[in-house]
Amino acid sequence: MEDLERKGFRSEAVRKEILRLKKRRKRRRIRIMLILGIIVVLCSAVILKSDFIDNKQIELTYYQLSSDQINSPVRLVIMADLHSGTFGEKNERLKTQLQELEPDLILMAGDMINDTDSDVSGIVDLCGYLVKIAPVYYILGNHEGNLMYTGEKVPLDKYLYEAGVHFMYTNYETITVNGNVLKIGAMAANAETYNEEDAQFEAEFEEGKEFKILMAHYPDLFTERLQSAKVDLGVAGHYHGGLIRIPGIGGLFHWDTGFFPAYAGGLYPWGEGNLIVTRGLGNHGLIPRINNKPELVVVDISPG
Repeated sequence: MEDLERKGFRSEAVRKEILRLKKRRKRRRIRIMLILGIIVVLCSAVILKSDFIDNKQIELTYYQLSSDQINSPVRLVIMADLHSGTFGEKNERLKTQLQELEPDLILMAGDMINDTDSDVSGIVDLCGYLVKIAPVYYILGNHEGNLMYTGEKVPLDKYLYEAGVHFMYTNYETITVNGNVLKIGAMAANAETYNEEDAQFEAEFEEGKEFKILMAHYPDLFTERLQSAKVDLGVAGHYHGGLIRIPGIGGLFHWDTGFFPAYAGGLYPWGEGNLIVTRGLGNHGLIPRINNKPELVVVDISPG
């Protein structure tokens, strides 16, 4: 009898312990679900804030450069990767911002439209306004290339020429700005498509004592093919700032580079000069811009 009572006591104790463990596991699951729910809410809030607030605000990034080839100050404004986006009706906020900056030259480093948008009246209207502020130099990015040479083959270059834009391929112009002689060049290649003709063009472009600005949509052209270029300033875009900006680290990802692109956006020593990669104004694809406001780059070049 005592053995049976002892066994019954043990069975009851085991049952209670099992119930206690089940309750503990249930509470743990609830806590995990609550934590996951909070994380989802916070992530959603960050994305919504980025899409509806941060990504509607234009951030100005200023760089100061100097050169012995410059006799009087020159101001450049660099923009890229608008991807058919708008800041206000007909881009009025963007137009006003450019007007207030009073640039001497406006450099557009490609992908200002999406390759799926055959109606290019928006970018033509924007450029037609901006040429009244300063000369506009526009290089094609991958989206312009796709739009112009595949599918409907929209003659964007023709429309922009008619609007007064200097539409660049692989060529250069020598101009005078504020008494300074500048050589502005462009290359349509990236690191993979760079060929002997591009190398010959680069050698020709490097000749002379003018202050040289070379525009290309793809940063990898500068960092993998033109590492020793005798150029004062390189200008690129394409990486969208690495999409998600991590404080203290930089951009997280771009499809071309994978995680942590080394040249996601900023001012970098390059060749015998500097390379500026703009984070751009817009986006294209599934990954949103987070902690990465649309950017206009302002470069003030002064006598050395």
